[in-house]
Amino acid sequence: MNTCPMCTSREIGKINRGRYFCRECCHEWTIEGEGHITVYRITSEGAVVRLRPKVNNSTNPPTSAAM
Repeated sequence: MNTCPMCTSREIGKINRGRYFCRECCHEWTIEGEGHITVYRITSEGAVVRLRPKVNNSTNPPTSAAM
């Protein structure tokens, strides 16, 4: 992993095997299995909170409002 998956910064560090952090946006992430990435936010109190994955709606795009 060469860049942060959130902000694409190259200012990243390795915490341990498969766990990384970004010095720019203060997120952590893990890489598991076949490249599955889980991102965590670090709160002001120092707690680590998992972020929900973004849902891909490309198969069912939103409809436009009536004109």
